[in-house]
Amino acid sequence: MCSVGILTFNSESTLSKCLDSVKDFSEIIICDGGSTDKTLEIAQEYECKVIFQNNDFKYDNGKISDFSAVRNQTIKEASNKWFLHLDSDEYLSRLLIEEIRDVVVQENTKVFMVPRKYVINGLVVDCATSYPSYQTRLFNLDFIQGFSKKVHEKLIVNKDVIYGKLKESIMVPLVIKKTDFIDKHSYYLRIEKAKMSSLKKKDILIGFFSCFRNIASWMFRLLKSRITCRGRQMPFLYDWLNIRYNLILLGLFVQAFFKVDSIKRF
Repeated sequence: MCSVGILTFNSESTLSKCLDSVKDFSEIIICDGGSTDKTLEIAQEYECKVIFQNNDFKYDNGKISDFSAVRNQTIKEASNKWFLHLDSDEYLSRLLIEEIRDVVVQENTKVFMVPRKYVINGLVVDCATSYPSYQTRLFNLDFIQGFSKKVHEKLIVNKDVIYGKLKESIMVPLVIKKTDFIDKHSYYLRIEKAKMSSLKKKDILIGFFSCFRNIASWMFRLLKSRITCRGRQMPFLYDWLNIRYNLILLGLFVQAFFKVDSIKRF
């Protein structure tokens, strides 16, 4: 028995494929941000349990300001001990569903990292700078505390809990459009900048060096992927825009440290 938690907001274009892949799970929880399209109709077709994102965790325009808090809403509504969280534009392969079924029934490990693979125009990307892209997506609720961090949320796991890794991947369809990525990154950077205003200088420095390491690691993996990986490559634009995001984030840490406020739009 396993619950699935999915965040939605005007997700009609992708939600049916997502829900079709998890329709055999015992419970599907939709946490909606106030959709005005057919999202809630689709959720009803699949007999999902629908809850709504708390306004305290959203901006005035309806966008989420605290992703962890909204994820935690879905956890609190779960009827089962096992929980899988997804985004509304992701879907599971049949092999991954079978693997999850075996884990829930037999496995002693209680928290699992799940790999993700990108799909472009229906074709799976074999080589990407972010691979192997593991995220903590499947877990037993008795062994976790919930999510933290307002953006790029992180699951807080109980002490001494051993992580497992699944073999099969969550599929993540991508539409490589520069404007979409820039808008999405601006949204995330706005949350990051707001969070920095309450940080101590020590924490800002920690964030700066962590971001710097991420940039160096990303560029190294980009070079390695282009040289050594054989197969369908991720378009270079995607890799560059992710590096760009981290460079801007690095600049925000510098501005926060010196209390400079020259970037207005995030």
